[in-house]
Amino acid sequence: MDPAERLLNAATDLMYQHGYEAVGVQQLCDRAGVRKGSFYHWFPSKAALAIAMLDANWQRTRQTLFEVAFAPDVGPLDRFDRYGALLLAHNIRVQHREGAMLGCRFGNFAAELATRDPQVRAKLAEVFGEMRGHFAAAIDDAVQDGLVPPLDVAQAAVAVLAHMEGLVLVAKAADDPSLIGHFGADVRALLRVPGRPVGASLDERASP
Repeated sequence: MDPAERLLNAATDLMYQHGYEAVGVQQLCDRAGVRKGSFYHWFPSKAALAIAMLDANWQRTRQTLFEVAFAPDVGPLDRFDRYGALLLAHNIRVQHREGAMLGCRFGNFAAELATRDPQVRAKLAEVFGEMRGHFAAAIDDAVQDGLVPPLDVAQAAVAVLAHMEGLVLVAKAADDPSLIGHFGADVRALLRVPGRPVGASLDERASP
């Protein structure tokens, strides 16, 4: 594993656990086993490392969570149930590993840095835009199938994203991942369709 990859892994762990500002370059180098003097050979700044880390984590999250949950062969509304189950399973694993829920990596960065660093803000806007795209495609399919009344699909996707981020934040504050288990039913309520019992299978596993 080259030094750049080790630094990305260090940023993935430390910035998720402690936040961006609380983690210094020396701490990242110590975790990665890289000399501080060579840090800037790989990344021009700590912010550049953070952006690369966010991008790498989004690629993994998209493949292991979003593309699995929102596969086109899954019923449009069932995709949200699967997403909620996978998100719940991930947060339970994080809680067991870290001793507490850490929330959404991207939401955490948005709260901490989006108003102060335009490059981080741009990366987060890209990530959240792709999330909305998955939500919008499922909602549009549900409308086309007659499962959801006609609505503004783009705005509905924003509402679902906002609810998801808020739900994870509330679960993080309570250190209670089980609150995420209601996501599929919550989406149905937002879209004004009949609900269904909560309890999607936790046998599905992902590692966002």
